[in-house]
Amino acid sequence: KDFHKWARICEHVIRHYNEGWANGYRYGIEYWEIWNEPDNGHTVDTNQMWTGTYEDFFRLYDVTAKHLKACFGDSIKVGGYSACGFYGIFADPEKYGLSVPKREGERYNSEKEKYRLAFLYGFLDYIKERSTPHDFFSWHTYDGIDTITVEADFVAKVLAQYGLGHIET
Repeated sequence: KDFHKWARICEHVIRHYNEGWANGYRYGIEYWEIWNEPDNGHTVDTNQMWTGTYEDFFRLYDVTAKHLKACFGDSIKVGGYSACGFYGIFADPEKYGLSVPKREGERYNSEKEKYRLAFLYGFLDYIKERSTPHDFFSWHTYDGIDTITVEADFVAKVLAQYGLGHIET
């Protein structure tokens, strides 16, 4: 609940692994991802990874990313949020500027998939409005190559729309 405290804990984890703090190491880990799958659903039943609101996650990310970049500058890369796929784009591909066939079924047209897409756009709006550091965008999917390539193109397009076309994914 205390996002600033959490950010300081993350700072010390990084110091432990990269600077030898508290009998630590000097691994030089460059990439630090903030969270995993906070977009997997909006209830505890559907998402055990993040049980707060998406606004809470956006704030946690903002506070933590700014703190870590203030502490470490460009010696580390901060990103996330390890999105768990964008299957919802296939329910209405034209809406997302995609020239792929529409797909039917729960996997593509569920409340969970709508939530994931709303989460993505909400997150990008939030970090853009606050000039939050974001060095990379991490995401994954649990499907075949035909889905992965379309989702990768979608992610690249959306990031470019938000002025983040230069960051790694």
